Amino acid sequence: MAERKGLPDLLILGDSHTAALKSGCDAHGLKAEVLGFSGNLWHAGYIALNRAQDLRVRGAAMQARIKTVEDSLGGGSVLRPDLPVLASVGFHLGRLVPPFGFRNHVTEREAFDAEEDRLFASSAMVADYAQHFRVAHLRFLRRLSRLVPLTVVAPPHFYTGQNYAAFYGFLAEAIRGTGVRFCDPREAWGGDGAPLGAEFLSADGVHGNEAYGERIVGHMLEQGLIKRRAD
Repeated sequence: MAERKGLPDLLILGDSHTAALKSGCDAHGLKAEVLGFSGNLWHAGYIALNRAQDLRVRGAAMQARIKTVEDSLGGGSVLRPDLPVLASVGFHLGRLVPPFGFRNHVTEREAFDAEEDRLFASSAMVADYAQHFRVAHLRFLRRLSRLVPLTVVAPPHFYTGQNYAAFYGFLAEAIRGTGVRFCDPREAWGGDGAPLGAEFLSADGVHGNEAYGERIVGHMLEQGLIKRRAD
């Protein structure tokens, strides 16, 4: 068995937004291990907890990434009660929202009034649609919170395309409703719900940059949502 090493401050688990969270941890002197997978895998339900309460992902190459982190921690499961987890899990809006609009469904009244072929989607329709694709993720987060000290962080709110605000808002409340600790970046920027400025946007236009990571991790430290490991 591998020799157990000292644990980092936290494990970052999630999708492509883990990169900004890792840079933020680095900026604040937090030691963090990262397990990041494509939002496609999360959306498809290919990442889950098995009956033994271990993290599993479909595909040998992806599972090997878990093994690498297990080895870096000295062996054993990556999920352990003395290793807090910061999770970017449950939104994955790029896989959820565009298909919703394929037949011109819109959630904003102005967009509905602007063109005759638009179909108005009520908040109840958004809820049912989002629940269908995310109920397993909400169940995953509830189970995970029983195994580890868990904080879920929403993605940076850069979204200006139609329907994104409605889904972002619904999923934020749904995750809060699970009872897990939750960080909403909109609150870290004043709570007015406006999209974040370009100075926090990465070159690809859809992720937070290092400045974003530093600010959101700093906010979570201030709020006690994540902590430094005691020496």
